[in-house]
Amino acid sequence: MITGQVIANLSRNIENFMKLENMMSTGRKINKPSDDPIGTISSLGYRSKLAQFEQFTKNISSAKTWLSHEDLALSDMNGLLIQAKEIAVTLANDSYDYTARQGAASEIESIFEQVLQAGNTQLDNRYIFSGHKTLQQAFRSTGVGVIYEGDDGVIKTEIENGATVGINTVGSSVLTKSFTVIGDDADLKAGIDGATLLTQLNAGDGIDLTTGTFNITDANLNTTVTVDISAAVTINDVITEINTQLAAGGITNLTASIGLEGNNISFTATDRPDVTVDTPLANVNSGAGVSLSPGTFEIHNSDHSTSVVIDISSGSNLGDVITSINSQLTAAGIANVTASLNAAGTGLQIQDTNGVPLGLSVSNLGEQNTTATELGLVGDISPTLVGTDLQPQPEFVIEESAVDETVAAGLGILGTMNYDLIGEDLDSQITGDTALSLLNNGVGFELDSIRISQGDSTVTVDLGASTLVTVQDLIDTLNATGLSITAAINSTGKGISITNDDQTMTLVVKDIEESKPARMLGIAGSPDVMGNLLVLADALRENDREVVNSVIEGLDSSLDAILNNRASAGAKMIRLESTELRLTEYNLSFTKLLSDTEDADLTKLVADLAQQENTYTAALQAAAKIIQPSLLDFLG
Repeated sequence: MITGQVIANLSRNIENFMKLENMMSTGRKINKPSDDPIGTISSLGYRSKLAQFEQFTKNISSAKTWLSHEDLALSDMNGLLIQAKEIAVTLANDSYDYTARQGAASEIESIFEQVLQAGNTQLDNRYIFSGHKTLQQAFRSTGVGVIYEGDDGVIKTEIENGATVGINTVGSSVLTKSFTVIGDDADLKAGIDGATLLTQLNAGDGIDLTTGTFNITDANLNTTVTVDISAAVTINDVITEINTQLAAGGITNLTASIGLEGNNISFTATDRPDVTVDTPLANVNSGAGVSLSPGTFEIHNSDHSTSVVIDISSGSNLGDVITSINSQLTAAGIANVTASLNAAGTGLQIQDTNGVPLGLSVSNLGEQNTTATELGLVGDISPTLVGTDLQPQPEFVIEESAVDETVAAGLGILGTMNYDLIGEDLDSQITGDTALSLLNNGVGFELDSIRISQGDSTVTVDLGASTLVTVQDLIDTLNATGLSITAAINSTGKGISITNDDQTMTLVVKDIEESKPARMLGIAGSPDVMGNLLVLADALRENDREVVNSVIEGLDSSLDAILNNRASAGAKMIRLESTELRLTEYNLSFTKLLSDTEDADLTKLVADLAQQENTYTAALQAAAKIIQPSLLDFLG
């Protein structure tokens, strides 16, 4: 028993000594799970995290390489499009001839090929813009367009637990995706006819018919008619109501109609001899008016023993003239001689009602003064001087019937007129039923054939067929081409738009006739990057300066599309870099935790080993006193 106990104690001592010695030699306090089961579990967790961080870091490094190549390709495209725009701006003016534009066309074709090449950029034999189909070339030129042959797959890379980043840009979103809709801002300048609905006017805002009234005033007669169109639905209703109510209100020399411009309501006035005390002096004598400088004339008897100089220089209408004459005669002591409108209501008269007429006459003051003549009053008052007809020019004022109302403004007819008032453009929207002949302010367009190319398909469309009568007929014809497009009335309601329904193919709408129907309809051009380069090259080849100029806006939009994609790639790069920095910090933190769990404290270990050595030596010495030396020597 004593021997067994001694051996057990010595074995335990030597085991502890060897454990400490093993820690000293490895520098680790956990060399097998049994050394520290709880610490082992923590250690495995830390190592798992560190392995994840290492994999995430590798993923980020790979993703950064991909994005760097992508940004480089997009940067090349951006630079090439800037060159194309500079060429377009330069060649759009009259300073260059056919030969110069031919050379520029070749340069644009070269730029087209270089942009296409950038779109087919590879990294490690993989096409970076092909979506998931990285072994498939992204873009193919067809001669009339470009087709994207990749897919819309997004390559995602895990950069943190549960966090992924799509590192690729789908090529179609760069070069074939529409950044606009062809014709979306087109204005076909739809005219109006009697059947045009009021709701179509003013870009679809219509006319506010809450009160539906406005005033028309005859300035010569001081007659106002309040026109009520609250029940009107069409332009014809408005014109009918205006003319009917004017006649009923005594204004018979003013007529409303559709203007010759084809897009407005106009008014035409004719002469009317009637005058009133409110008739402006500026309107008499067919608008020549009355000279008010000095604005004097003389009423006198034959020997001028009685003489009154009448001054009307401060007058503005016939009533002021009548008042001036009567007050100044009275002030001169001449009684029963009065001025008024003549019986016919066409001019002035002066009447002497004295029992024995005073034998007065009206004369101009000097040869250069024609005021009396212009008032039609030269002659003898015996006893009545009936003035000649003053022949006023018409004057009408059209205004709202109350503050804050907009009926006349909505109809574009506010203002003062004499013989004509040309209303403002009523900015009518088009509908499917709008006749093609009403477009271009009622002049219509000369419609011939156009050519539409999509990807590798080209269709010639005849827009001049006799069966095309309305806007809807034209839209239906475009939609029947078999191409993946949708023609419709555009978002403003003023034109026709063509939408590319297949974003993997370029779309180009081009004129092939001298009448330029596509351009006239606002549907010529392309909505995508590559299509704009094709349009520009063709325009330069054809020496069409107008189209070259129109492509500049499309190139600006193309540059915006490229820059947006670069910005997206840049944002991803920033996220990757910030995540990489965070992973580095996590890696340091977990490495320290792992070290704290696994690594031995050498200073403490040296002390513990020395203590254990002393303990073992003491145990041997104690055992030597109990067990035979031969056995102890063997054990030692």
